[in-house]
Amino acid sequence: MNKGLPVAVYGAGWNRAMEYDKLHDHVNFRRLNNEEYLYALKSAKIGLCFVSELNGNQTAGRSFEIPACGTFLLAMRTKQHTECYLEGKEAEFFSSNQELVQKARYYLEHDDQRKEIALRGYQRCTASDYSWFLYMRDDWDKVCKAMEKRVKGNIG
Repeated sequence: MNKGLPVAVYGAGWNRAMEYDKLHDHVNFRRLNNEEYLYALKSAKIGLCFVSELNGNQTAGRSFEIPACGTFLLAMRTKQHTECYLEGKEAEFFSSNQELVQKARYYLEHDDQRKEIALRGYQRCTASDYSWFLYMRDDWDKVCKAMEKRVKGNIG
């Protein structure tokens, strides 16, 4: 459904999306390299963050990459997102398509508020050390234990 908002989406696999017909005018069917990805995030007024509900995800890499680039984060409202960022202060969240469109329109029209929230989101990322290193350090033992259980289950 076109709401008249300028949207660009990058990534592979979108041609298999259920909503392909609605997306094809907005999707660039290629992956961005690291430099292009960084440029795209820093150039955007709003960085959208969707997570895979089918996988039970609460965050994605973008949850931290977007504000770490100094870009305004507009993300799906999840428990972990709301634990990481103060809503309306460090990021914004949505629970429906209607709320997503409403907030995108609002913040595109209110540059000063959007920039202030983006700055606070950046400050939250750096103060809380939101990074791949942090998550790998905190989750590495969990990954090793899960793999150990899986290997033992397949052997015996």
